[in-house]
Amino acid sequence: LQEELVTRICQTAGGNPFHTLEQVRLLKEQGVIGQNPKTGLLYMVRPEPAGSVLPESVFEAIRMRWRYMRERAPELALLVWGSALLDDQIAALLFRRLWRELASEVSVRDIDATDILWTGDGAAHEVVFRHENYFESIRRFTVSETDRRRVVDASCSYFADLSNPSPAEQFAWARALLELPDPDRVQARKLLLLGLENAGNSGDSRLTRRIRAFFLDLVWSMDEQSPIKTADFVRYCEEESD
Repeated sequence: LQEELVTRICQTAGGNPFHTLEQVRLLKEQGVIGQNPKTGLLYMVRPEPAGSVLPESVFEAIRMRWRYMRERAPELALLVWGSALLDDQIAALLFRRLWRELASEVSVRDIDATDILWTGDGAAHEVVFRHENYFESIRRFTVSETDRRRVVDASCSYFADLSNPSPAEQFAWARALLELPDPDRVQARKLLLLGLENAGNSGDSRLTRRIRAFFLDLVWSMDEQSPIKTADFVRYCEEESD
């Protein structure tokens, strides 16, 4: 059985190392595979569940693993999802706020054991996704409106408690507000304008371009994609190209 499973993993993954690793991690999540904590060697614990099918893509492997995690540890799964709300790396202080609000009973060992997030044993300045595939996949998963609001509210309360948020934090705060089931576009617009001004004053041209492009998209959607004056459109394009 063990040799058959190894063969099926290799065939399904098609030689892709990351896909192969995700297949193994999925089987560990399902309790099919175990790992010796001293040697790190993997071994088969039990046969696969009846009707079990190994996912044929990296995205499906990650999604299935996250779904099993949600059944086994729903708070941990929500924390992982919430960490992908904005960017592929998250300030440690913001992560701790999410951790406290969403999964207070979860340990740092539990978080690191997901092999999805890296916390530096809880001591790093930023928490990051271990691979871009995790961030790009998990941000596409859906959660209930209640859980989405919990994540957004925890994020926004963190930003609101900052005495002097940086332009990057104002930008992140605005984007968080737009993730609400009922997006607060008015407040988001105010934060974007403030962040745009502060980023320009600080000389951060890269952030300025990011905020400007995002702001243009937001205004366009708020106006229900109504036409704008040609002169304004040309001016926005020229500013973006600078």
